Amino acid sequence: MRATLLVREAQREDIAALVRLCKELQDLHAAIDPLWELSPNWKSAMRAFFSNMIRKAGVRLFVADIAGAPVGYCLAAVKDNPPMRPRGRYGYIVDLMVTERHRRRGVGRRLFNAAVEWFRFKKIKRVELKAAVGNEQSMAFWNSLGFKTYMELRYRTI
Repeated sequence: MRATLLVREAQREDIAALVRLCKELQDLHAAIDPLWELSPNWKSAMRAFFSNMIRKAGVRLFVADIAGAPVGYCLAAVKDNPPMRPRGRYGYIVDLMVTERHRRRGVGRRLFNAAVEWFRFKKIKRVELKAAVGNEQSMAFWNSLGFKTYMELRYRTI
């Protein structure tokens, strides 16, 4: 019998699991590009970050939970375009992560749909995100949801 997937808003009790999940995501990206390497105080910084996000206005942190264990999360925020752009507010996916063992089973899609539902409630009509170009699985996931690339973020060390 398969355990039921529950997508819900994160609670303070989820912070340790969220830190572990975020660390897995950071490690995946650090293997692609060292720019993603974590600082020595990464654990306390992540704890503080998630603690703040759980109670921050204009933000929702969703958790994918299977049998009481968080296996993924989606951090969604409402952002404002600059006044010179006519599109007003938009939804922004800060992070969406599913632990490797539970990928390709619809967990990410369920997390994204929870964010979309919240964005619609907020009268948001467009969603944006940044995706690591070297993470081919992530790029395929976002493409499958109909996302288009309109800008590339570039960097150079000097």
